[in-house]
Amino acid sequence: MQEKQWNTAKQASIKRNYMKKDQFIDATTIIQTSATHEHYWYHTRCLSNYSAVKRKPEPAAQPPVIEPPTKVTRSKLSVGPSVRSTGVFGNECLFCPFERRRSCSSQSASFETPRPISSRNSAAAIIDAAKQQDSDISHNILAISGDLLAKEAKCHNSCKREFIRAGTTAAQPPTKDGDAPETSAIRLKHSKAFEELSQFLKKEIAQKRKPLMASTIFNLYREGYLGVGGTVGEFSDYSVQSLMNKVKKITGIQVDKESNKIGLFVFPSSMAKEEAEILVRNSSLREEEIRCAAMTVRAEIASLPKTELPSPTSIHTLKETAPAIPHLTDLFFRTVMNGLESDGAESTERKITAMASDAVFNCSRGSIRPWKNTALGLGISSLTGSKTVIRVLNRQGHAISYSRVKELETEIAYSCASEDRETPSGLVQSEVLATGMYLESL
Repeated sequence: MQEKQWNTAKQASIKRNYMKKDQFIDATTIIQTSATHEHYWYHTRCLSNYSAVKRKPEPAAQPPVIEPPTKVTRSKLSVGPSVRSTGVFGNECLFCPFERRRSCSSQSASFETPRPISSRNSAAAIIDAAKQQDSDISHNILAISGDLLAKEAKCHNSCKREFIRAGTTAAQPPTKDGDAPETSAIRLKHSKAFEELSQFLKKEIAQKRKPLMASTIFNLYREGYLGVGGTVGEFSDYSVQSLMNKVKKITGIQVDKESNKIGLFVFPSSMAKEEAEILVRNSSLREEEIRCAAMTVRAEIASLPKTELPSPTSIHTLKETAPAIPHLTDLFFRTVMNGLESDGAESTERKITAMASDAVFNCSRGSIRPWKNTALGLGISSLTGSKTVIRVLNRQGHAISYSRVKELETEIAYSCASEDRETPSGLVQSEVLATGMYLESL
């Protein structure tokens, strides 16, 4: 017998000591009393039968008594986000104590888990909604210092939508008819934005037979909503699926719901789905990216307040109260002129200011008047006095209208008369100049 098999038999003989009756008692005695294994032989099956024995169960040791951890109960109304020692949030939802939440839609029901807040717009919308509410959740969120995005906060999408919607409703008083703001002001903005989008889709998709991605349509709709006076916080709880449900109701348009490779896309009803999918895959996104960029610039211009006539009216106050060029509009035309690097030339800066000012003036249909458009109209009127020249410049979108010029000249004259002055503020008389005066503020 080899040493390995002898050790197996030795271990089995020890276990057999606990048996009440052992049919191999003679073999057990020999194995336990023998000092060597060299003169013993065995059958493989007999050794297996001999070793197939269980040890007598020993009494189990009593496990130490461990007190259960104290469970902190958190109700949905008094939930507070937990923060780790590293300064970041835990894995639970920012608004509710549940790890999984049932998310019900019009077509299916599923469970959702907390997801990280991945955009600064969402984080800003949550903070704005917390400021408008008086609840434990709002107080806990505002009491935590730092950025929600940087601290890796997580939440259910449905919880975030409900919280932002509640903050938007609390920020606006109900209407006279008792209708909630969500069903009045916000829905009115959605109605205006969707009406503009519908006309675009009927022309581009139904008439021109051009399929578009649902994500592209959603981006255009978002910028259109901001262009009619909406805010990022109001739009943050709006989903692509909600928009597609409304798009499907437009005559002559279909929405594909089955493709998992390229996502949702919209195509005309007269076109086969396979053909539309091929066109979408082979189409260039550059045109849609430029259109989205233009809609972003347009929305920024639309958010500016209308230009009001300053009082008292003078050249100086007109220049000081003129609206500044918005950042994205200036960046757009600066990139068009210079690319990624600026040459710093004074002539280039003048052209950038002129183009950006004309864009603001024409996009707002003259209700927002940058200083360039106002100064050009007043200057041409002072130098030439030609009504025709001012009208041509106005129709080209470069200057204010002739009637607006005369209105400003009249207001400036009244301001001079009320202050007992012969010239408007900013004009300095000088005999050495051919015009007899110069404009100090320019």
